[in-house]
Amino acid sequence: MLPARELSRRLRAIREGLRREKKVRLALESANWSVIEGVLSQGDRRLGEVIVKADEGGANLGAWRGAMRDAGVSVEEYVGRG
Repeated sequence: MLPARELSRRLRAIREGLRREKKVRLALESANWSVIEGVLSQGDRRLGEVIVKADEGGANLGAWRGAMRDAGVSVEEYVGRG
């Protein structure tokens, strides 16, 4: 999975390229959330603690990042960089 910064750059390019197309409607999710979802999709039992802590913290993006940091979970370990 690409880093969030690169995903964001590509999404902006797609939006810009299609902005004049009247019949095309995009509903894109943030690249940062896509990375969290990627981690969850590839995760194992070690993510149990992360899920609980993120929920307790409000389940927003900051809570997920903090829960992963606190649990020592590396995004790269689950979704790589590529």
